[in-house]
Amino acid sequence: MSHSYSISPVAKRKKNLHRPEITIDTLVIRTSRLQKEVIDEKIALFVYATNSPFHMIETPHFINVVQPLRPGYSPPNRVDVAGKLLDKVYEREIEQCAKGPEDKNVNLSLDGWSNVHNDPVVCACVTTEERNVSLTETIDASGNTHITEFLQEIAVKAITNYGKKCKCLLRSLVTDNAANVSKMRRIYLEESPKLITYGCSAHLMHLLARDFSVPEIKANVVEIAKYFRNNHFTAAALKKVGRTKLTLPQDVRWNSVVDCFEHYIKNWPNLMTVCEQNREQIDGTVTAKVLNIGLKRNVEHMLSTLKLISVALNKMQGNSCFIADTVEIWKELSEILKREICNERVKLQAFKKQMGQTLSPAHFLANILNTRYQVQTLTAKEEELAMT
Repeated sequence: MSHSYSISPVAKRKKNLHRPEITIDTLVIRTSRLQKEVIDEKIALFVYATNSPFHMIETPHFINVVQPLRPGYSPPNRVDVAGKLLDKVYEREIEQCAKGPEDKNVNLSLDGWSNVHNDPVVCACVTTEERNVSLTETIDASGNTHITEFLQEIAVKAITNYGKKCKCLLRSLVTDNAANVSKMRRIYLEESPKLITYGCSAHLMHLLARDFSVPEIKANVVEIAKYFRNNHFTAAALKKVGRTKLTLPQDVRWNSVVDCFEHYIKNWPNLMTVCEQNREQIDGTVTAKVLNIGLKRNVEHMLSTLKLISVALNKMQGNSCFIADTVEIWKELSEILKREICNERVKLQAFKKQMGQTLSPAHFLANILNTRYQVQTLTAKEEELAMT
């Protein structure tokens, strides 16, 4: 038996009241001026954070990615990314950097290098006790010789400017170990005795590796690596026998000499095979150096020592390394080198010199106060220096 029901007009109207009203706004995604500014800024921040070229956001592929995500939105052009958006993001980040270390103990780091245009630049960074690092200032050093007085002026300027930006407590100053910079630290310490100043331990470890290197051996390995990298025939022949990459050392890249030597030793059987199979095509001087077993033994011997320094340097470069830890790293390396190169007095004296330049009373005191160490490796003289 079937039943039929009729719905009154009043009931129909009540039912329709529950349906959302369809308007043109529900079918179109609008982007307000404020929303566009927010999205523009996020896109610009992505470009800066990934070090991407500014013209990337004008490419059709990038636009095709963005527009389906929000139809009707047009990304900024490269002029805006390189201009007003860059200024806006920079000002906000500087403001955040100033707020972070407020009322905290901080360390100021100064370092200089050349940018892509070969302009000398000095940068100041601040590190908090929580290991947060902020770039506080970049100083254009063009037209100035890096004499001690100029470097001291830069240090004072960086400290003064940062003190105005945020209310923090500057406790220590760390720089590299060039002669002029070291002299600047000593002068600044005399004027501000409460400030702890010291040189970068990782940089001194890098200088130690350079002292342990034999230039002639390094030059021979570099010549071989360059030949097999730059010559099309030898590069193809080496690739055919299953080579791994050959690398070249760079003075500004720490541990790059170790990487170069390791790749040379790993590739040596393949290099020898290529030279034996292609004697007529390969330069005789290069072939002689590749087949020179004495050179290979010298590289292996040098690498065995440099590798120890490389491991210690990597520990010092770690994010969790404090000056208390550097004392233990230097002490541990000292004991290892005394066993491994006990007969090489020149190298041991070079190590002792670099270690003496690195470890200061502040390092010893930090080691004493660290609960993991507590004077386990310090001598009586070092304990006395820590308490002065």
